[in-house]
Amino acid sequence: MVDSDIMLKVAKNCVSVMREHFDSVQVVGTAYDCETGETTILHTGAGDFYARMGAAQKWLSQADALTRNSAVVDDDED
Repeated sequence: MVDSDIMLKVAKNCVSVMREHFDSVQVVGTAYDCETGETTILHTGAGDFYARMGAAQKWLSQADALTRNSAVVDDDED
């Protein structure tokens, strides 16, 4: 069973610790519940909202490009 309250408390604690060193922090986590087969998604953050959004968008864009590049490499190996 996933305890969302505990997960949120842990995530907020991480944000608090990281804020000592970073201007903006966004934490995203998932927890799979094997009893229900559902995945809970949790997110929390602090600092400039637009900086967090920009950082998340840049990370997604880079991860997408990396995935596409590795898919091309995998296709070339056939």
